[in-house]
Amino acid sequence: MEIALGFVIAVFIGVTGVGAGSMTTPLLILLLGMRTAPAVGTALIFGAVVKICTTPVYIRRQQVNWRALGFLLATGLPGVLIGSLLLSGIKSDWVTVFVGVNHHQHRAH
Repeated sequence: MEIALGFVIAVFIGVTGVGAGSMTTPLLILLLGMRTAPAVGTALIFGAVVKICTTPVYIRRQQVNWRALGFLLATGLPGVLIGSLLLSGIKSDWVTVFVGVNHHQHRAH
């Protein structure tokens, strides 16, 4: 299951640029039964490695807007640090609750 999950998510990341957080964390929780904090950390590292491997392709194709990247990094790096600190300070497993609510709503329809 883990191998298929990794492959499918990596294909989505390569094609669309999304999936590392929006798909991986919920799928690790729902399909593999991971707790929230390890699922978030695993998803972030997985996404980073997959994206680092594809970065040279996008640079070679000249598909990078360096100015926009600079602005995104200038605001995104502090944001991700604050977000990770907030996650470590939350006592309830709110990501699991959110994923469970979404999963329940989709199954009801």
